[in-house]
Amino acid sequence: MEKSILRTILLYAVIQLFCISFFVTRSVSVQSVLMYDGLCAVFHVILYFFLMHFKTDFYNLSTDQPLSKINTANRITLLRISSLPFIAFLLGHNEIAGMKTILPILLALIFLTDSFDGQIARRRKQITRMGAMLDSISDYSLIMLVSIVYFINDVVPKWFFFLIVIR
Repeated sequence: MEKSILRTILLYAVIQLFCISFFVTRSVSVQSVLMYDGLCAVFHVILYFFLMHFKTDFYNLSTDQPLSKINTANRITLLRISSLPFIAFLLGHNEIAGMKTILPILLALIFLTDSFDGQIARRRKQITRMGAMLDSISDYSLIMLVSIVYFINDVVPKWFFFLIVIR
């Protein structure tokens, strides 16, 4: 399980660092990209240690058997969590060319994965305690991230932001 967690987190971190470095560097200052790279690395290290701490919760609830590697449903959920720094960067840099088109499509795809991971877990009978926990974490984290960035950029009024936070 440890190797599976490490490989998954490294893969997602490398993909995000590559996307930012390759596609966005021309539109954003090098300082912003370097700050993102550092924060992204720290985020993924924290995510790795979190998953290692709760690795015993990677077990199939229907069979009570521990998983030897991360299943597909949990990988999809982890992709959603792992993408939080990338989404935060894109939300914070709306001056990037084409961002008004790319960002809604990306957010829609990420929200759609919330449906896919649950369906896959139920169909394949791969429901895990960790999957349920990660799903909730990803949902609330993504909603909070978008809300905070929209609040900072005056897209939503204060009362609406506080309503979301209190909920």
